[in-house]
Amino acid sequence: HAMQQFKAQFPKAQPVFAIAGGVAANTQIRASLMQTAQDNGFACILPPVNLCTDNAAMIAWAGYEYAPFSKEQDLVARPRWPLDHAVTPLVGYGKKGAKA
Repeated sequence: HAMQQFKAQFPKAQPVFAIAGGVAANTQIRASLMQTAQDNGFACILPPVNLCTDNAAMIAWAGYEYAPFSKEQDLVARPRWPLDHAVTPLVGYGKKGAKA
């Protein structure tokens, strides 16, 4: 659906679809996305599987940069913590003292 929308909005573009990260190492997803790109007239760029790694370390570093902690006890897991400073944090799991 997104590919069709892109082509409608940019009819003169030579569309290219790229995928990376851990999901690009999944052979079934990889094959399906390559076929979808081909079916929709998109060139498809995929890195070699051995270079398709999980982005967890980059996400962890972004979290550290967003709110450096002074001591280990300050760290509270917040799965819904936005990286966008303009977004209001969600109430619920991950906030200190929040109830399930």
